[in-house]
Amino acid sequence: MLQELGGYMFVGGQGTLCLANTDNWQPLHSDYYQAWHKALESEPEHAPCLDLMFTVHPLTGANGAMRILPGQPLADRTYRQDEHPPPRLDKELESSKQSQLHPLPAGCGILRDIRVWHGGVPNVSAEDRYIPVLQFYSSRILDLCPDACTRGFGRGVGEDDINQKLAAEIKEVIVPFIVRKADDEMPYIEGKRAC
Repeated sequence: MLQELGGYMFVGGQGTLCLANTDNWQPLHSDYYQAWHKALESEPEHAPCLDLMFTVHPLTGANGAMRILPGQPLADRTYRQDEHPPPRLDKELESSKQSQLHPLPAGCGILRDIRVWHGGVPNVSAEDRYIPVLQFYSSRILDLCPDACTRGFGRGVGEDDINQKLAAEIKEVIVPFIVRKADDEMPYIEGKRAC
């Protein structure tokens, strides 16, 4: 499916965490508010990066489900968010605070253009909330910015792991830049940054 949408390739993963008994809101924001390449500034309809998030436990109104505002920012403002930022939390409409992705059972996938405005909500439950995330970049962004997927973090996926654990059709969507060859240096964590 991701290949058909625009040649998207798997480039890595991460996760989100909302600790139990958290009573604050995360302000609306975009994870990609400036074009990585000049050519993309005139292509706001092109989604260079997609996140595929997985619910590993149910998301409810009490455990910090994500809120997301489809259609925001407007296409002509996608890469002009310095001029047209999301509203501050105290200026947000109540409808944007209620635009939450719940209820969702465990096992759901949420495919998200990372440019879309989103934020977090309080987790008033007694359990931490985790959401693992797979990241995919379009073939267009990989052609324009070949180093975009490593961003100085090194190659983190072992070639042996890919060959032994993944089906052939999955191997086809893994971008080669993240595959660690036998002679590559092993990535390590330094402070809060992978090297």
